[in-house]
Amino acid sequence: MHWTIIIQSSPDAPQNPAFTALRLAGAAVADGEKVCLFLVEGALQLALQSPDIQGDEHFQAQRDMLLEYIEIGMNVQACGMCLTRECKNEGDLLPGVAKGSMKTLVASIRNSDRVLTF
Repeated sequence: MHWTIIIQSSPDAPQNPAFTALRLAGAAVADGEKVCLFLVEGALQLALQSPDIQGDEHFQAQRDMLLEYIEIGMNVQACGMCLTRECKNEGDLLPGVAKGSMKTLVASIRNSDRVLTF
């Protein structure tokens, strides 16, 4: 099965939905699912080499999970429009994070058996 998980919540949002989404992504991969993470809006901070959120242990835990997922080959994309709005470019993304678009998100959704948004 193929899952698309869209994370729009900031890593420091109340109730920590981004952390829940990342944990779910890891559990799905461990269970043999193929997962595509699409980071948009506040979640873009997770994918930046120099995020605005610094020194927070919860942020660092989320960032460590994302780096682990990239290392194992998970498809991780960051919204290109959000990058532009943040005055960032592809070079500001962590290695292994691809610049995505609504077109690439639509393709991922089309190929998915499950789509979840956090």
